[in-house]
Amino acid sequence: MSGILKKYGKHLASFAILAILLVPLAVGAQTLGNTVSGENSQLGKSQLGTTFGANTDQNALAKMIGAGVNVVLGMLGLILVVLIIYAGFIWTTAQGDSKKVDKAKDMIKQAVIGLIIVFAAYAIAQFVMINLANVASGNTTG
Repeated sequence: MSGILKKYGKHLASFAILAILLVPLAVGAQTLGNTVSGENSQLGKSQLGTTFGANTDQNALAKMIGAGVNVVLGMLGLILVVLIIYAGFIWTTAQGDSKKVDKAKDMIKQAVIGLIIVFAAYAIAQFVMINLANVASGNTTG
């Protein structure tokens, strides 16, 4: 294993640095510009509501819970994808060792099952949050 790191370590480090530098370009996030430092800055005022701490949205709690669920499920999905990649790395570096190959196959199988569960949980959570928002707003039509 150390031979692989010695052989490909510089390439892997270069790729990682390049990826870190290029990811913000792919995201396409908007820069703040002068909105923070201006005298008439409106940054954050629309989130305050009518008075400080007051929220005019009736579905705010459901939206916050939904956002929290989405973050947790997204992190779980990311962990499972990384686990699949790691298992693939173990499989490719097994060098004919059947124990390592079997371990990698089991890891991939378990991670795929986990991903299916995470996707199902995401679908169920979205269904519940949409229907909860409809009931809270009084919109009960199909």
